[in-house]
Amino acid sequence: GYAERNTYLGVATLQAVDIGRPSRKKWQCLLWSKVQPWLDERKGFPAWHHELLLEYTKHCHVIATIDAKDTAKSKDAIERCCPDVEIQGVAKPAEFLELMRSSAVYLGVGEPLIAPSAFEALNLGTHVIQPRFPEPKILQNKPITQEWTSQ
Repeated sequence: GYAERNTYLGVATLQAVDIGRPSRKKWQCLLWSKVQPWLDERKGFPAWHHELLLEYTKHCHVIATIDAKDTAKSKDAIERCCPDVEIQGVAKPAEFLELMRSSAVYLGVGEPLIAPSAFEALNLGTHVIQPRFPEPKILQNKPITQEWTSQ
């Protein structure tokens, strides 16, 4: 549902929005998700999540829009694993639209498994990279028991 901190453009937009003319793409990559707990091995997540992000930073300037109220301490996890990532706060919907539209690539690190953001990025002409999560899993705190894998 709608929340002030929700940047999903289709959810956060309460009225029709003219997305305007396409922006010129910058060779920058926008990291998918405002919260990145899976980048912290100390919480039991496999190392491959942060290894992927580290590999991405070798090829592209990566920008992360991280929620300052994030209890998973995503900013700290990103700074520990990948200090070259530019960390910004959660953007307003119009700002996030421009950031996504001007980025060449929307990057996932295998998570989140379900979210509409990839479709929004593709609609804006932004490439999406979301690696396949190695093992199917059941999402916590969701009203479903189906096992999911990314892509």
